[in-house]
Parts: sequence; C-alpha cells; structure tokens
Amino acid sequence: MELHGLGVPITTIREGGRAVEDDGLRLHPWAVTSTPRHTVRQSPLDPSEIITAVVAAYAAIVSTVALVFQRRDKRAREETRCEVEVGLYTVVEPVLAQTELQAVRVKLFNRSEHPVRWTGVAFHRQGGGPDEWLVPTAYAWSAQHQLPLEVPSRDARDIMLDRERLEASGMNRSQPVRVRTSLSTGETFYSDEKPLHKGT
Repeated sequence: MELHGLGVPITTIREGGRAVEDDGLRLHPWAVTSTPRHTVRQSPLDPSEIITAVVAAYAAIVSTVALVFQRRDKRAREETRCEVEVGLYTVVEPVLAQTELQAVRVKLFNRSEHPVRWTGVAFHRQGGGPDEWLVPTAYAWSAQHQLPLEVPSRDARDIMLDRERLEASGMNRSQPVRVRTSLSTGETFYSDEKPLHKGT
C-alpha cells in the first residue's frame, strides 16, 4: 500500500483488527477516515412562537401608551387653567330696600383639577401703557363677593364692583375693558378686551 500523495510504501499488519507499526510510522484506526457531510436545514417556526412574539410586542406598545397617558393626566391635574369674564349688571340689594344698583361683575372660572385661591383683580388703565393697571377697592356689597375667594375645581366665583366708583377712577365702559386676575400662587389670568355689555 502506498500513502496517498506522499509516495511512501506502507505495509499494514493487522493483529486482531488493530493496525500496528510499519517502517517507523504508526497508524491508528482513526488516522485515515472520511467525515460525512451533513446538510443543516432550518426548521420552520412554531406557530405558537409567532403568537407569543406578537403578544409580547403588543403588550409593550400598550404599556408605553399607558405611560404616556399617565404622564399627560398628571400634568393636566397639576396645571392651573382659569378663564375670566367681565360684564355690567343691574342687581337688586334687599338690604338696601330693593334699591337697584349697577355693578361690574368679574367672574373667574376654574377649569383646573384642583381648587385655586383668587386674591386680586385689576383693570387695565384705558389709554395708558401696558403696565398701567387700576386696582379697585370699591366692592359693591356683600362679603361673599369680595376677595380673597376660594374657587373649587370645575367651579366659578364672582365679585361685584361699584360701577360709579370705577368710572370715577377713570374707567370708561364704552371703551374696551381688560381685567387681570391674580391667584395666591402668583399666576395671572386675563379677560378678553372688549366694552362692557349689560348683563342680567
């Protein structure tokens, strides 16, 4: 026998099926072997695995969306949102023998998820600069229509001011009027700028 590729003659002597030495070379039963080739084929995905992956992805999306809504709701609860309305009203005060009085009513609507404390009101001085405000102290009557006032969540409170005394201070009801309201937190809210219209 000749070693393939080397040209070296080899005589193999087997004793009991086991190869022994020849010409200084030792052969082992595993020395010259052939390795069978295997074809690796990818098994198809199990449908249950696909369903599990889809469910996991959906759960992750739902969790993310829920977290976003929770943060948005938290900001909404903490945010203060108010609206201001001003108008001219003729009212009857029973204590003053059914006397009709004209008053300027300023109403604060609390759109927030928490109560606010309304502490101040001011009228922009007509014809004046942007920082010129008239702070009235001429309440019409009744302590329940005077500041400060606690305004519950999703509710409204109003104050009544003496129209004649406001006009004596320089307010012209026929010209656009703008009102600024202040809260105990330092936040301010403004009414639309428009002439006073008579209400009820």
